[in-house]
Amino acid sequence: MEQKIWIQSPGTLYPNLYTILVGPPAAGKSQTIGIARTLLESLEKFHFAPTSVTGASLVDALMESERNDVQWIGTPHAKVYHTMTVMPDDLQVLLPSYDLELIARLTTFYDVVHPYKEQKRTGDLRREIKRPQLSILGGTTPSHLFDFVPEEAWSQGFTSRIILVYSGEVPKKRVRFNAVDLRQPHDLIHDLKIINTLNGEFHVDETAYKAFEAWINAGEPPVPTHKRLEHYLGRRYPHLLKLSMVSAIDRGNALVITVDDFNRALSWLIEVEHEMPKVFQEGPKSVDSKMMDEVIFAMKQWDITGEKGVTDSKLKHFLLQRVSLLTFPHYLAHMEDAKLIHRMGYDRVTQEVRWTWKGG
Repeated sequence: MEQKIWIQSPGTLYPNLYTILVGPPAAGKSQTIGIARTLLESLEKFHFAPTSVTGASLVDALMESERNDVQWIGTPHAKVYHTMTVMPDDLQVLLPSYDLELIARLTTFYDVVHPYKEQKRTGDLRREIKRPQLSILGGTTPSHLFDFVPEEAWSQGFTSRIILVYSGEVPKKRVRFNAVDLRQPHDLIHDLKIINTLNGEFHVDETAYKAFEAWINAGEPPVPTHKRLEHYLGRRYPHLLKLSMVSAIDRGNALVITVDDFNRALSWLIEVEHEMPKVFQEGPKSVDSKMMDEVIFAMKQWDITGEKGVTDSKLKHFLLQRVSLLTFPHYLAHMEDAKLIHRMGYDRVTQEVRWTWKGG
């Protein structure tokens, strides 16, 4: 849809999204993004951003992604705009660090309505993009997301513009040969090509208008309560409008949002928001937490069923080889308090405590 289709509410809102798929390795993020890219490659002159970019190279690529072949009849919108889609299956390639200059540019390119201007002293370089637009469909793991986004950034504008789609599931592998190639569904490609030719302003019918109004007046339920989503809450309404446009254009060519589109878009948003807090629960582990995982793994290797248990001396010897004497005495006590390990009793021969991981 790029900038060919929009809605006034009250300012101009375009349907571009910053969507990040978050999950463990091998969860299917790259495969999903790859299929989406294959579909979009069927469109003529569709502009993809380089996977690995700096702030300057992103601007260069966006400058080259010009659209000037859309005829705006009876609208105030310019005939020329710049739009591009970024599809990194690993967000770390696109954003290896939280580069404030690049983040500021991404924020501007999301909003579209603000022109981007840049002037360099060296060589008297001037750049201006009046209508810059970016869409992102990327993938990452929870650990990289936490490494990349500092704690204070969750209260800033860029993260509020991102929709995090989380799944902790890793699909089961299936052995299949000579399977049908599902990456080229001809009906869907046909629809995408039609969507790519449409232009104009969306309208909201009366039933949808009342549904939006009732939802806002009720406080936009259900409201996510996680602390890191506090500033995201202010953008739920624009996200819902964008998703409603997606629903409407998927349903047909008429640029009208109905109550069915509102309900469908809200169900998408609620489903995604329900899982969002799990992203933060899956954040990076501390050194102590990782060591406790090592202890549990070792215990399972020594006693795979957890029925016989592991002697106190064996467990302490394992820890003393890996942690300092200062921290050593606390590990077993903390693990026992957290119910990660349990006392089984005493070994009759050595008169030692035996520990089990079973039930931890």
